Parts: sequence; C-alpha cells; structure tokens
Amino acid sequence: MKNNPLILQLSALNRKEMTRFKDFVDSPFFNKHKEVRALVGILSEIYPDFSEKNCSRTTLFQKLFVGEPHHQPTLAILFSYAMRLLEQFMVAEGLSETGAFHDKTLYFKQLRKRNQISFLREDLGKTEIKTTKQAKQAQAFQGEPAIEYERKYRAAAEKDAIALVLGQPGMASLAEKQLYLDAFYLTEKLRDACELLQRSFDHGFPVFGNGQVSHQRKHLIPKGFYVRFGSS
Repeated sequence: MKNNPLILQLSALNRKEMTRFKDFVDSPFFNKHKEVRALVGILSEIYPDFSEKNCSRTTLFQKLFVGEPHHQPTLAILFSYAMRLLEQFMVAEGLSETGAFHDKTLYFKQLRKRNQISFLREDLGKTEIKTTKQAKQAQAFQGEPAIEYERKYRAAAEKDAIALVLGQPGMASLAEKQLYLDAFYLTEKLRDACELLQRSFDHGFPVFGNGQVSHQRKHLIPKGFYVRFGSS
C-alpha cells in the first residue's frame, strides 16, 4: 500500500497538515462516512511510518473491521473517498494561502443571490472607504502580484453588481473594476513577456512578433530587472 496515491500524498504532508486533514475529514460538513473517518484516523496515528507492516491491506482492513473476513473492494472504496477528501483539503489549503477565506466577494454574491438588500447596503457602505483607498494604490501601480489584482478586480465587479441591485448605479465601482482589470492584465502580460524572452535566451527558443517582448529585450532584461519568482 505504500505506493498507493493516497499514502504517497499523505507522506508529503507535515505533521500539522496531517492533523488538519484529519480534522477536515472528521467534519460532517465535508464527510459523513464514519469508516472513512476511521481510516484517516488510523493513517494519522501511524504517520509518518507508512511501512508495509503498518498499512498493508490486511492490517488496515482488520483495524477497520475487526474479525470480519477481508474484502478488498470495501477497502478500495474507502481509499477512493479518502483520496477525494484529500484533494478537497488541498484546494482548501490553497484558498487559505491566497487569503480567499477572508475575501467577502463570494459572501456578497450569496447575499445578492438571496436578495438580502439590507445587508448588502450595510456591507457596501463599510467597504466604500477601504476600496477607494485600494483603487488609488492600484492607480499608482504598487507592484502587487497579478493574482492580488485579479482578486480585487472580482471584488470590484461584485461591488458594482451590488450597486445595481440597490438601485445605486454609478461610475465609481465600474471605474474601479476597470482599473484593477488593467493592473491584472498588465502585470500578468509583463511577467509572461519577460519569461518568454528569458527562455529565448536560456534555450534558444524563437520569439515571434511580440511587442512586449521587444520592449523587454531593449529595456528590462539587459539591465537585470527581471528575476524569476514562483507562479502567482
């Protein structure tokens, strides 16, 4: 079982992540299968020693179903469910890293979907001053990662949609949306253009008719302004 995809991916987690995954699986919101909770609980207990001795098919089945004859299809289904939950957990971890759980855009969208006008009006007022300041920062082009500009663009788009629902259409939220969209597009475009040129230098790949690349060739790359970072 040590070469099972679930076991291999659990092996890559640290202890805190393994504990969070167990808590994730234990939540009835995400999982209602008690046998899957039991399986992940066992795997959490033996982590990180996923040796054949600890997690062979026979060993795991007997811990889960004491005294019952071995039935591999049952164990396979539990592993499939656990793998699906691990995938969802990884997505949740990624969202947490981007700060998405603290982004109220989706909350606003759900309020709008349910026609909760009073709450929309109250929350829109709270965000007005903050978003105006952020828009001014974007206009100054502060050099934030492209993904942050994309998040702010989506937030501004939802804010504009709320204004329409409230019967308060105006230019401010729409202009803010366009501002962040421009910042997102230009940041992403510039990074990709620099990367295209860098790859052409490193590997001799041809670069075809890209105006941004030509600009980077002349002004940025020779001066050492472009440094690779991880994907945003």
